Amino acid sequence: MEPEPVPGYSIHQTPTGDFYYVNKKTGESQWDRPPPDHTQPPQPPMPTPGGQELPVISGSVPRPFASGVEGDEGSELKFAKGAILLIIVSLFMPYVSVADGLIEATGVDIIVESIELLDYLTDIEPDELAGIGEECPYANDGVCDEPFLCETGTDGDDCGGTDSGEDSDMDIPIRYFMIIIGALMVLFSPFFFLLSGIISSLSVFLGDKIPKIMGWIHLGYFVIMFLMLAIGQTVLDSWLGAGDLSLVEFLGAGIWVGGLASIGLFYEKS
Repeated sequence: MEPEPVPGYSIHQTPTGDFYYVNKKTGESQWDRPPPDHTQPPQPPMPTPGGQELPVISGSVPRPFASGVEGDEGSELKFAKGAILLIIVSLFMPYVSVADGLIEATGVDIIVESIELLDYLTDIEPDELAGIGEECPYANDGVCDEPFLCETGTDGDDCGGTDSGEDSDMDIPIRYFMIIIGALMVLFSPFFFLLSGIISSLSVFLGDKIPKIMGWIHLGYFVIMFLMLAIGQTVLDSWLGAGDLSLVEFLGAGIWVGGLASIGLFYEKS
């Protein structure tokens, strides 16, 4: 009985009735049954519904059946690029708006004024500061200005006549510091947003990657700034007697656009 065929080999029989195998490629013969030769001839092209033929490449998936991951990543990069554009545009919008827009300062204005102020401060000689602080310019105005606007002991009439500053230190609410932190964050927000936009641009346009970490840091900065102003503003009720005053209302449209645009830096389709 002739043995079963083996791919890649031909079977021959001797006059004595013994079978042996011959390799079709090399011509070598052997008595033992060889392992099957899995070398397959090239497969014919795959037909398509339109009658066209697609070449079959070993180990690859035809493009029409690809998963579409690259397309999703490209669309997500579009969100990141749009967010970067909004951050840059926001710098030319009002970051601070007072009296219903009567007084406005854009992000660019804050950057320019801050640089000019820093340049002015660096030109001040130490000798020119001698004597500053000996007298409170806001003394006797009915509001205690120690120890932030004036040195301790220089506004005694408004602060209850104390010169030690111990009582005033104990009366300073934590929300006062929250207002200061929030105001400083508003001041530095144009610089931070600009830096965030530059770093994100390097990641998106040069690395083709979504700047998730920078996006979360950017959004965190904006949320913390908002909370500092929203929570800290209540201290003004007793300080200025303005219970209806909201520091959040002073935030212009630019700072909202620049802050919330960070969502596009880490947005991903589910």
